Order: sequence, then structure tokens, then C-alpha cells
Amino acid sequence: HGFADIQVSWNILDFGVSYYQARQDMNKVLISKEERRKQTQSLLQDVREAFWRAVAAERLIPEIDDLMEEATAVLEMIRSGRDKNVQALSYQMTLMETMRDLSEMKKELMLSREYLASLMNLKPGTRYRLVGAEDGNLVLPEIRASLDRLEWLALMNRPELREEDYKLQNTRLEAKKALLKLLPGLNVSVSANYDSDDFLSNNSWLQAAAQLGWNLLNPARMQQVLSRGEVKEAVDNLNRQVVAMTVLTQTHVGWGRYQGAKETYQLSVEISDVAQKLAQQASENAETDVVAEADKVASAARALFAKLRTAMNFAELQDAT
Repeated sequence: HGFADIQVSWNILDFGVSYYQARQDMNKVLISKEERRKQTQSLLQDVREAFWRAVAAERLIPEIDDLMEEATAVLEMIRSGRDKNVQALSYQMTLMETMRDLSEMKKELMLSREYLASLMNLKPGTRYRLVGAEDGNLVLPEIRASLDRLEWLALMNRPELREEDYKLQNTRLEAKKALLKLLPGLNVSVSANYDSDDFLSNNSWLQAAAQLGWNLLNPARMQQVLSRGEVKEAVDNLNRQVVAMTVLTQTHVGWGRYQGAKETYQLSVEISDVAQKLAQQASENAETDVVAEADKVASAARALFAKLRTAMNFAELQDAT
């Protein structure tokens, strides 16, 4: 005597809960994509600023080395001289301060190259060469949209706001899922049976059943579930408003930062041009005494500092765009 059966059972209430859970899981995937997009945008912005800082380092470090050698030679001339008066010591002090500032500038420039290498995920010590527009041929980044247009674009496209939208959808789906669990559960089952008993007129048969179950305490919990869902949705709406105001504030700050960076860069270009002309006039001075040489080094250092500030201001302008 043998007996066998196979049964398939399906709970309609579980199907509805699984549907809402699947939609929530999809929203979580979309939230992860928005988080990735936010990180990508931040990385691109950091790379763009670091690139122009590294370009400045690649061009200015050789000039710093040459000027350091020239300053060292002039400093040795002052130290080997017989005059130890206040003026000679003053020139010596000025040259040493200039050399210190040049050394700090070189250190910062070298660090900018290392920082860019880390953003590009290069191995430490990897050599690379950057190609960028030459000084004087740099194209200023322009923002052609108005501030109102930028506000609209920010509210439509910022990943933070999209994340809040998906979280709000999940809150609403969670409330629907909780209410669905309070409804009566309908369980439908179908089975195929077999029995080898010879006394049975039919050794195989099909069996179907439907079962309805409901917790009598669920109606009392329904109002509590509704209230909890409304409170959670109100909190999510408030959080989205806070994020929206933060985005608008960042847009206004970014707009002001761009305008200020653009004005600062244009002014630094003019200052650099004047500093270069002063350095050129100092280098054309026919006098070869220690005082003249010290003035040449000081003028060249001022021009180099002005060039560095111009490059750094351009990098800040790129970051503010």
C-alpha cells in the first residue's frame, strides 16, 4: 500500500505584500544609483580643480627651482661680503624669507600633483604629464543660465532631492503594506493525490480548498497603523522641504562664489601682468651689485607668486562652475 500527494498553496494576501515589497526594493536600488551619481559629480568636481592645480605645479616648479638657485647665489654673495650693516642684514633677511616662501610654494604644488594622482587611482610614485591650455589662452568657464533657471535645474536634478522622493514613495508603500496585512487572508490550495488501496474506486483524485482567516484584533489596530503612516509621511515631506531649501541655498552660494571667483581671477591676471613687467624691468637693470641682484630676485619672486595666485584662482573658478 502506497500513498503520494503534491500540493500547491497560494496566499493572495502575501502576493499583495510581495508586490509592494518589490516596489520598495526597486526604489532602494534607485536611491543607491542617486547616491552613486552624487559621488560621481563630487569626484568630477574634485578632479577638475586638482587638474588645474597640478598643471600649475608642472609649469611653476621648474621656475621655482631656477629662482631658488639664483636666490642662493645672491645670498652667498651677501654672506661673503664685508659689510654687515643693517641694510645688508635686511637684504639677507628678505632673501631668506623669499626662499622660505618659495619652498612652501613648491611643497604645496608637489602635493597637488600627488592629490590628483590619488583621485586618478594611480600607484604612488607614478609619473604622468598633463596637457592644458597655456597661460593667456585659458578659456573662462561661463554660466549662461540665469539664477532662476539654475534654481529650477537644481530642484529637478539634484540627487539628494530624488533620494527623498524615493524615500517618500517607500513610506507610502510601507503604509499600504501594513494596511494590507490587516485584511482577511485568503489561502487557496490545490493538490493531486494518489492511493494504491485496491478498495478505492478511484486511486487518484484532485483536491481544491480555500481558507479565509482574519485576526479579530486587526480592526482595532487599523487606526493606529493609519496614524503612524501619516506621521511618517509628514516627517518625510518635512525632510524633503529641508533638503530643498538646502539645495536652493547651495545654488545661491555657488552662484555668488562663481561671480566672486571670476572677478578675483580677472584681477589676479592683471596683477600678474604688472608683476611680470616689474620683474622684466628689474632683470634689465645693468647694475650688478648685491643690492641690484637682490632686487631682481625679489621682483622675480613677486612675479612668480602672482603667477601662482592666478593659477590657483583659475582652479577655484573651475571648482565654482
